[in-house]
Amino acid sequence: MKWLDNLESVANYKKSGICPFCGSADTDYSFFGSIGSMGFGLIWCNNCRKAYHMSRVKVVEGFKLNKDIPKGLDFQQ
Repeated sequence: MKWLDNLESVANYKKSGICPFCGSADTDYSFFGSIGSMGFGLIWCNNCRKAYHMSRVKVVEGFKLNKDIPKGLDFQQ
């Protein structure tokens, strides 16, 4: 799974890291839902538009929440 290092970076440092597809540092993420509830998360590259969707994620404080999602993302594993 190409996005694994990025997911670990978000969990540990709250930074989305380098895109595993194009190498760009212009990546971002967001979790969606209410603090303490089950929701979903997205991580994406603003350069090549590749993205990953995480379902059934516990939404916790300290992470970017409910951020606008860029249009035209290509969801990849």
